[in-house]
Amino acid sequence: TCIECARGSFAGGFGSSVCLPCPVGQQTNITGQTACTKCDFGYWQGSAGSPLCVACAPGKFSKREGESVCEDCDVGKFANTTTQTICFTCQPGLFQSANAKTTCNECARGTYGDEFGFSACLPCPAGQQVNVTGQTACTQCIKGWYQGNTGSPLCLRCVAGKFTDRIGEPVCVDCEAGKFTNATAQDSCFLCQPGLYQGGGSKTSCIACDRGTYAPVFGLAVCLP
Repeated sequence: TCIECARGSFAGGFGSSVCLPCPVGQQTNITGQTACTKCDFGYWQGSAGSPLCVACAPGKFSKREGESVCEDCDVGKFANTTTQTICFTCQPGLFQSANAKTTCNECARGTYGDEFGFSACLPCPAGQQVNVTGQTACTQCIKGWYQGNTGSPLCLRCVAGKFTDRIGEPVCVDCEAGKFTNATAQDSCFLCQPGLYQGGGSKTSCIACDRGTYAPVFGLAVCLP
């Protein structure tokens, strides 16, 4: 009698004296076969003579039949289950900086991702902020607030004596002479009242005119003799 070829091997013609091992990337999981079958999409087999193909692990994929190895997902992509034939692209607000990963990561505070497939998130420009993770855009600092650095999660209040009257400012502006502001986060400065003056910028109060001088109108930088 003749003997059936074992699993993982085959004999393709009549009169075989030995069975041949299945090549890499192929399998046969029953005995007595005349040919092996290629591993399906999402599977692989790196050893000859194997009865079964192996599922690609999460983070890897196989897009062709008969593969001997699975490929790593590229940066900006992921695969979170086995037997994948493609990798999935990270959504906006997410990123993946390494190969063969099973998830994407949220952009950190102070950064954003406005496109698919980011390998790294972008820092917020100066004058902008984002104070939660996973964002697709930064928001501009409101009036009275500023941020001079890139990649910052929070805008900062203008200190007393300074202001911003526009959104998205990287710096606060000094109050002009004849004006002041005595509170933080201001979008304008106040005029010195009559009888008071202020000769310098970035001041938090006005100064009373000296004896022998006067200020008849609002916003004077010097008192009149």
